[in-house]
Amino acid sequence: ENKPTITVGSKVKIKPGAKSYEGASMASYVYNKVYTVDELKGDRAVLDKTGLCTAFHINNLILV
Repeated sequence: ENKPTITVGSKVKIKPGAKSYEGASMASYVYNKVYTVDELKGDRAVLDKTGLCTAFHINNLILV
């Protein structure tokens, strides 16, 4: 099975209820928006540096 992978530039949504990579809770509105992956190191993805600018585990992201 060839699953699409998340890369820099991918458009993603955050899984509902997911916390940031550092374990911080997010406001409910963040789960409704689409973000761009601006940086990727291993399983850590930084989203939307100009807006959200928060890191998430890639397992908590959904490609759109």
